[in-house]
Amino acid sequence: MRAFRRGRGHGSGGPGAFPGAVLLVSSNGLSRYEAGSATALPAVAGHNDGHMTSCPGAAVTARLPEIRERAALLRGRTPTGTPQATHRAP
Repeated sequence: MRAFRRGRGHGSGGPGAFPGAVLLVSSNGLSRYEAGSATALPAVAGHNDGHMTSCPGAAVTARLPEIRERAALLRGRTPTGTPQATHRAP
Protein backbone atom coordinates (compact mmCIF):
# COMPACT_ATOMS: atom_id res chain seq x y z
CA MET A 1 0.00 0.00 0.00
CA ARG A 2 2.88 2.38 0.66
CA ALA A 3 3.93 2.07 -2.99
CA PHE A 4 0.47 3.23 -4.12
CA ARG A 5 0.58 6.20 -1.76
CA ARG A 6 3.87 7.29 -3.32
CA GLY A 7 2.53 6.80 -6.84
CA ARG A 8 4.78 3.82 -7.51
CA GLY A 9 2.34 0.99 -6.95
CA HIS A 10 1.11 -0.52 -10.16
CA GLY A 11 -0.59 -3.48 -11.71
CA SER A 12 -1.20 -4.04 -15.40
CA GLY A 13 -1.69 -0.29 -15.85
CA GLY A 14 1.77 0.76 -14.79
CA PRO A 15 2.60 3.61 -12.42
CA GLY A 16 -0.05 6.32 -12.35
CA ALA A 17 -2.93 4.12 -13.50
CA PHE A 18 -6.07 4.54 -11.41
CA PRO A 19 -6.26 1.40 -9.19
CA GLY A 20 -9.97 0.86 -9.98
CA ALA A 21 -9.60 1.20 -13.75
CA VAL A 22 -10.19 -1.51 -16.30
CA LEU A 23 -7.60 -1.37 -19.06
CA LEU A 24 -7.50 -2.80 -22.56
CA VAL A 25 -4.23 -4.69 -22.88
CA SER A 26 -2.67 -6.54 -25.81
CA SER A 27 -1.24 -10.03 -25.36
CA ASN A 28 2.35 -10.81 -26.30
CA GLY A 29 1.42 -14.50 -26.56
CA LEU A 30 3.09 -15.43 -23.27
CA SER A 31 -0.16 -15.19 -21.33
CA ARG A 32 -3.48 -17.02 -21.30
CA TYR A 33 -4.50 -14.95 -24.36
CA GLU A 34 -3.48 -15.43 -27.99
CA ALA A 35 -0.68 -13.14 -29.25
CA GLY A 36 -2.02 -9.84 -30.53
CA SER A 37 -5.43 -10.27 -28.93
CA ALA A 38 -6.76 -7.54 -26.66
CA THR A 39 -8.54 -8.10 -23.38
CA ALA A 40 -9.84 -5.92 -20.56
CA LEU A 41 -8.07 -6.42 -17.23
CA PRO A 42 -8.23 -4.52 -13.95
CA ALA A 43 -5.34 -2.09 -13.42
CA VAL A 44 -4.63 -3.88 -10.13
CA ALA A 45 -4.89 -7.58 -10.92
CA GLY A 46 -3.51 -10.92 -9.85
CA HIS A 47 -1.15 -12.81 -12.11
CA ASN A 48 -3.93 -15.32 -12.67
CA ASP A 49 -6.02 -12.65 -14.43
CA GLY A 50 -3.64 -12.72 -17.37
CA HIS A 51 -1.58 -15.88 -17.00
CA MET A 52 -2.16 -19.59 -16.47
CA THR A 53 -1.16 -19.67 -12.82
CA SER A 54 -2.68 -20.03 -9.40
CA CYS A 55 -0.80 -16.91 -8.24
CA PRO A 56 -1.77 -14.98 -6.14
CA GLY A 57 -4.17 -17.63 -4.85
CA ALA A 58 -7.82 -17.55 -3.85
CA ALA A 59 -7.27 -15.64 -0.60
CA VAL A 60 -5.56 -12.67 -2.25
CA THR A 61 -7.78 -12.79 -5.34
CA ALA A 62 -10.82 -12.45 -3.06
CA ARG A 63 -9.25 -9.34 -1.49
CA LEU A 64 -8.35 -7.57 -4.76
CA PRO A 65 -11.49 -5.36 -4.71
CA GLU A 66 -10.56 -4.16 -1.20
CA ILE A 67 -6.93 -3.66 -2.27
CA ARG A 68 -8.04 -1.57 -5.28
CA GLU A 69 -10.29 0.54 -3.05
CA ARG A 70 -7.60 1.15 -0.43
CA ALA A 71 -5.02 1.95 -3.12
CA ALA A 72 -7.37 4.52 -4.66
CA LEU A 73 -7.98 6.16 -1.28
CA LEU A 74 -4.24 6.28 -0.57
CA ARG A 75 -3.74 8.08 -3.89
CA GLY A 76 -6.36 10.69 -2.93
CA ARG A 77 -9.14 9.24 -5.06
CA THR A 78 -12.50 7.74 -4.26
CA PRO A 79 -12.92 4.10 -5.33
CA THR A 80 -14.84 5.35 -8.38
CA GLY A 81 -11.99 7.60 -9.49
CA THR A 82 -13.15 11.07 -8.47
CA PRO A 83 -10.71 13.23 -6.51
CA GLN A 84 -11.34 13.42 -2.76
CA ALA A 85 -12.29 16.81 -1.33
CA THR A 86 -9.41 18.56 0.36
CA HIS A 87 -10.24 20.08 3.72
CA ARG A 88 -8.37 23.29 4.41
CA ALA A 89 -8.28 25.17 7.68
CA PRO A 90 -9.98 28.61 7.45
